[in-house]
Amino acid sequence: MNASHMRELKQVAALLQADARIVWPKQRVEDGGVLIVRVDAIGDYMLFRHALKALRSVPDFAGERLVLCGNAVWQELAEALDKECFDDFIPVSRDAFMRNIRYRHGLLQELHAQHFHCAMQPTFSRDYIGDSCIMAAAASRAVGFDCPPQNIQPHLLAFFNRRYTELVPPSKSFPFETERNWEFLAYLGASYADRPSYQETFPERLCICLAKPLRRFLGSPVLFMGASSPSKRWPAACFAQVARRVANMFGKKVLLTGGADAAKAITVVQGLCGDVSVPLVETSLVELAALLAHAPLVVSNDSVGAHMGATWDVPTVIVANGQHRGRFHPYPAEVAPRVRTVYPPTCAISARNLYYADAPYPIEDVPVAAVFEAMETVLAMV
Repeated sequence: MNASHMRELKQVAALLQADARIVWPKQRVEDGGVLIVRVDAIGDYMLFRHALKALRSVPDFAGERLVLCGNAVWQELAEALDKECFDDFIPVSRDAFMRNIRYRHGLLQELHAQHFHCAMQPTFSRDYIGDSCIMAAAASRAVGFDCPPQNIQPHLLAFFNRRYTELVPPSKSFPFETERNWEFLAYLGASYADRPSYQETFPERLCICLAKPLRRFLGSPVLFMGASSPSKRWPAACFAQVARRVANMFGKKVLLTGGADAAKAITVVQGLCGDVSVPLVETSLVELAALLAHAPLVVSNDSVGAHMGATWDVPTVIVANGQHRGRFHPYPAEVAPRVRTVYPPTCAISARNLYYADAPYPIEDVPVAAVFEAMETVLAMV
């Protein structure tokens, strides 16, 4: 157990001690509707959207007020793409939740005061933040996945499990994340006949709102270089080779994006091939979505860029380190046919169960030639 993990355990233990001072009685008046807690990352939300769209079709929730308690990072995206799926949005700052006791208790008290009669957390890998929100809501019906202790320590998982009235038993197989999300909806009573397609057409109304400097890049190929973890970031020198090949294929400059975590890598690529690339470090999520949805090709680390490309049926190549293989990638053909994932040569799914594994293979071993081959494959698909 490394030092950072030990610090995290001590931090969570201190937070639990602070939270223990608050008593969350069961609600006597439950007229606030249904709470959906989903506080994980942007890519997780992109994979969950097709299930969210079907929630209103569940008989138990017909005509109910649906409140989405989500990660503040993707609030703008959710309200732009899926406003018809929920009535209100309660944003959660993960950083403030873990560092600021006043913020955390204020948010939890707000959730409790809403008088929800049902609270659910469809996230398969539950964590301390999402479970704390469910506990504070104190709804008479609380539904969550009976999940493995992946993002939460076993003793904490057992503690929070007692705060749920229903734990959804996951299938014993290792399904792709969209299928796992649908398991939850099916448990609630959603019909497979109401299951929407994962892929969709990007709403053109959002393109009209693009600033003029960005509008001229609609239709440009995109390299998405950001990722939540350094182990998921393919080297900038490799992206530079791809940038030159892609610019030559399409006869136009390549957009380099990925957010603040990719800024250094984008600078390196720009220095190596500035004549064929344009850096776009600062864009809103909606702007990023519009650019990706209209790209003729997306090459992305295993990150939100990959899931956006897949959502809008863009030819997409994902460069991945093998972590969570089978769960978040590769995309099944029936979900997103024009997506291919490239792994390090040593990554063999038969060697170990990568569905839950935390130890990735070295992403720098992914060959540029293999990415070129995957690009040719997805571009040849109609």
